Amino acid sequence: MKIRRKVTTAILTAVMLLSPVMEISASSLSDAQKEKENLEKQLEEAQGVIDGLKDSKADIQTKVKELDQQLTSISLEITNTQAQLEEKSAEITDTQSEL
Repeated sequence: MKIRRKVTTAILTAVMLLSPVMEISASSLSDAQKEKENLEKQLEEAQGVIDGLKDSKADIQTKVKELDQQLTSISLEITNTQAQLEEKSAEITDTQSEL
């Protein structure tokens, strides 16, 4: 009977000592779960921003290609116009020298 009482007392003492630890652990677990949810939400938001930036990058690359094509076209027109001017200038010079 004395042994049983000592065992019971020891078990009750252990339970009483561990109770605050269990509450802290449960509280910490709850806090950790909330923190995990917040971090997951932030991760989703960050992924959305990344996706938006990737779309913007693709749009910018397309626009740069268009502008490059326009620049090439304009440069070709300038070269052709310059060649025509030189040709006309040569014709005028030839005409003046014939006179």
